[in-house]
Amino acid sequence: MTDSRLTSSAGSPSDAGTALLERPAIMQPSGPTPATAQTFRPPLRRPPSRPARRHPSKARSSAWKQGILEEQGQPDQVTRRQIASLSKPKPSASDSLPDLVLLSKLPGPNSMRLLTQYRLVEPLDPNAAYLSERASGIFGRAAIAKRLIPYGTTACNSLASWVWSGGLFPPYLDVVSSSHFRTPMYSHPLRVHNRKLPFEHMMKLGRLWTTSPLRTACDLACEERSDEDNSGKVASLHTLMEQYQVSSNACLNLLAANPRWPGHNSGIETFNLLRKLA
Repeated sequence: MTDSRLTSSAGSPSDAGTALLERPAIMQPSGPTPATAQTFRPPLRRPPSRPARRHPSKARSSAWKQGILEEQGQPDQVTRRQIASLSKPKPSASDSLPDLVLLSKLPGPNSMRLLTQYRLVEPLDPNAAYLSERASGIFGRAAIAKRLIPYGTTACNSLASWVWSGGLFPPYLDVVSSSHFRTPMYSHPLRVHNRKLPFEHMMKLGRLWTTSPLRTACDLACEERSDEDNSGKVASLHTLMEQYQVSSNACLNLLAANPRWPGHNSGIETFNLLRKLA
């Protein structure tokens, strides 16, 4: 079958090509237009949202505000206990006091003399002192002793006795260590005891490691002193043992289990004397 447009009146080949290019589009059947086919795309799955992390200090502050609001109108005992666990306890007045009072931090030497005269400080040397109020408690004395002894050492003998029971500050800083220290701390020479110290004979007060009251009493009794100093040793031993309920029999048993301790015989004599005086 021949197309009628190819056999038009023009009859030329160019007209035939133009007619082919100008062919109309195929006619769509009449009626409703079918819906256009669309590609199925599954919905995007977003990861579950995580709660924003808050700084612990901000959490404590918000919890504290919530506790204040609850105290004003909506008391809730459970929430208050949670707030109390989150909030940091306020430090006491003695914790804010300095461990040592240095002359370089004062206006002049007369300031240190005035503080000493009113018994507000106890001098270590002309350039340093410690507060009398700070030394009124066991943890305050432990903090003072920690400032005076080198790192990694354990307080023992007279220094440990001062930490436990107070009194006059000792002339020597007795420590347990395998090192040698020759530089005095605020005019107080370090006296090093190179000995093996079992863990059960040690206790930690704040940041200070010190010997236990039982071991401290045994170390003090084993010290060989002159007759003049022996009375002071017995008095300090008596105070320490009464305050922490250390018996002479317990000390004698500990000395019997360690017969090679230096000054073993002197310790046995001292505790036998204390047992007779009790």
